[in-house]
Amino acid sequence: MADLTNLTNLADVDANDLGLRRWTLQFYSRSEAEAARVEKAFRVRNALRYETALRLTTVAFLLVNLVLIAYDVRRFGGDVTSRQLKSALIIRLAILMPLCIGAISFSYTRWYKSKTELLLLPLTLIGASMVAYSVMGDSPGYGTMALFIVYMYSFSPLSIWPSSFSIVALIVVYGISLDATKSSWGGRVGNIDSSVAPGDPSVVMLNILGVLSAFTVIVGFIGHELERSLKQAFLDELRLKLQTASLQQEKEFATSLLDSMLPQQIISQLQAGRTMIADSIPEVTVLFCELDVETSAYPAATVVSILNIIFSEFDALVDERYVRKIETVACVWLGVSSPFMAPEDMPQHARHVAELALGMAAVMPFARARITAETGVGGDEIGFRIGLNSGPVAAGIVGIKNPR
Repeated sequence: MADLTNLTNLADVDANDLGLRRWTLQFYSRSEAEAARVEKAFRVRNALRYETALRLTTVAFLLVNLVLIAYDVRRFGGDVTSRQLKSALIIRLAILMPLCIGAISFSYTRWYKSKTELLLLPLTLIGASMVAYSVMGDSPGYGTMALFIVYMYSFSPLSIWPSSFSIVALIVVYGISLDATKSSWGGRVGNIDSSVAPGDPSVVMLNILGVLSAFTVIVGFIGHELERSLKQAFLDELRLKLQTASLQQEKEFATSLLDSMLPQQIISQLQAGRTMIADSIPEVTVLFCELDVETSAYPAATVVSILNIIFSEFDALVDERYVRKIETVACVWLGVSSPFMAPEDMPQHARHVAELALGMAAVMPFARARITAETGVGGDEIGFRIGLNSGPVAAGIVGIKNPR
């Protein structure tokens, strides 16, 4: 199964902007850079998908190529001085074999996934060697090239368009070569196509090129549809992955927001479906801190800035494992600690709240200095009162909006 890790680089892609063009098989988006990243990720996926097929078929072709050396010796009379036999051996041993080994070796390099298009050159040269071998003999045909066409469209990771360009170019070269060498094989056309009278090589040549062209169109269409389905599946998977990641972020945000409002024990009960929560807690310590601010003396924005500066400093002192901020009402900051929050530290809830109160008092000079610097209001004019009390309480969730 293809590796999915390449999708992690697309975490910031907008799935709603992505699409696939029906015939050109190009990814598109409002951002060209984004579309290019998706295309690159698909190439990596596709290279991994075809990795085994490319290696196995190329190895099989290499082995068949070696076995057919004996066929060439028999075909060309076994005379090692024969020009045709020498050419066949050069093609098989000096050209096809190194090219096959090179293609297989390239699939093991780090460039295979990121630079798959580099395979176009060795694979095209393999096809050119097959053209040369077909033309060199006395009985050219379309079988060898047909196998190469299937190989390019079905077993290589190359996209449909570069593969088609290579195949069409090779068919054109094959036609030119057949026309240039028809004097050598033209008198033996009866051995090539029994339906064609000897002495009519042009018809044979057109038959060969016609069959190859039709075969290219048929197999190419199948290859096009295969690539389209693979790209569409990749796009659907990417969209699903991005949507899942977005949902996970939303869930984490909602959980964080809920956690800032309620203790984890209450959240667990709500998530379990409990709609009415009312508990009697025998021992808690409550802290009230009231600011002495003449709110009517300042603009609303200034009042909000003053409260935000002071309460933000208070919030930074809270360790929610032991003390939880419940809410702020006007100029009052409310927090609570109880064994319910830290069962392993049951007797210490009053100490935790007292330590928080001391911290609030200690941070007030810094908060006053910030108020003076940021709002122009004299921070020394702002006083505060802190009250603590321990005892039993009844606690529950009341109402359905903004629960506390």
